[in-house]
Amino acid sequence: DNVSGVKDFKTRRIYDSGADSWSNWQNISSYTNIDFSGEKDGVKKVEFLFRDFGNNAMQPETIWEIVKRPSK
Repeated sequence: DNVSGVKDFKTRRIYDSGADSWSNWQNISSYTNIDFSGEKDGVKKVEFLFRDFGNNAMQPETIWEIVKRPSK
């Protein structure tokens, strides 16, 4: 139907002290850059909130991925 599929998303960082504010809605794309520059190595947590064309938003889901810094 016309409302299925992901239209956009927003992100927020989760720190030891709690959750940051949600970003603005961003158009969906297959690649999104989350800037961790200036931070120490270690575990990072980012939540994504996806919204379809009917403006229904899914609750954040936790998925763990290993992310490595690019080689210089």
